[in-house]
Amino acid sequence: MSKKIEGEQEFFLDSKHLLLSLLKKSWLILIFGVIFGIFAFIHTSFFVTPKYSSSVMLYVNNKSFSISDIEISAGDLSASQSLIDTYMGILMNRTTMEEVAEKAEVEYNYIQLMNMVSAEKLEGTELFYVTVTGTDPYEAAHIANCISEVLSDRIESIIDGCSLRLVDKAVPNLGKVSPNIAVQVLKYFFAGCFLMGLIIAVYVILDDTIRNEDYITKTYDLPILSII
Repeated sequence: MSKKIEGEQEFFLDSKHLLLSLLKKSWLILIFGVIFGIFAFIHTSFFVTPKYSSSVMLYVNNKSFSISDIEISAGDLSASQSLIDTYMGILMNRTTMEEVAEKAEVEYNYIQLMNMVSAEKLEGTELFYVTVTGTDPYEAAHIANCISEVLSDRIESIIDGCSLRLVDKAVPNLGKVSPNIAVQVLKYFFAGCFLMGLIIAVYVILDDTIRNEDYITKTYDLPILSII
């Protein structure tokens, strides 16, 4: 492969030589990847604070109809499901988060709490989860349960005819959700291999050592008078 640069001179890239050079140095590439992987393992295991999450399940209750009604239309169910987005909006705001922090007796400000909280709908139902992720599994569960109480009161005071009911309370989950050591080690391993492969490739490309007569004819377009 050749590529023109300034003037009439052409740059010749011997892709076969490049590939062979990478294969010959594959041991070095692997060593570099292993070093990066070891670094990732040590850093993730001893210097990254693990995080835990706990979830509470909540039910959207539309008081305009009850389950004992003889007939519940699809529109009523759809209206109840659409309320979940409204409830999530009420959840993720400053006032709610400040009340949660006060009730849970934690020292996070509302922005920090927002970053710890996420909500997800259970499709096709009037249920949704509120998940709290933090560095303490017991604290995360406590905050999640406080959210269910605060959010219920907030919704009843804001939206007429609607309420929120607790389906499943949060419990401490001692299984950490992050960091994933295996994923981090693999990412750094491949990053190390790629970096060393790139260094070798650049060195080979910039190396203008004459290796054979084909290199001269393709690079400089000069006749070969003799070969030693």
